[in-house]
Amino acid sequence: MSDGSQEIKIVRSDSAGWQKQILDCCNENNLGFTISADQTTPVLKAVLSKPEDNWSDTVAFDGIKEGYQIAQTKYCFGSNNGNY
Repeated sequence: MSDGSQEIKIVRSDSAGWQKQILDCCNENNLGFTISADQTTPVLKAVLSKPEDNWSDTVAFDGIKEGYQIAQTKYCFGSNNGNY
C-alpha cells in the first residue's frame, strides 16, 4: 500500500472477540485468527478431546519457546452448523 499502512493478515483477540460476526468476517476475508475463549464445558470438552500429537509448542519471534502449547479445534455457536 502506498500510504504506508499495513494490510491486516491475522486477528488476535481475547474472549471479547469470541463472536460469530468476528469469526465470519475473518473467514470471509481470508484472515488467520486466534481468539481465546471462556472455558465453558463444551469448549473444555473440545480441547480435552484433542490427541497429544495435535498440540504444538509456542515459539516467540526470537525463537524462544514460550512455555505453553496450542492446538486447533472447531466449535459451533448455538445451532450454527458452521465450523466454529
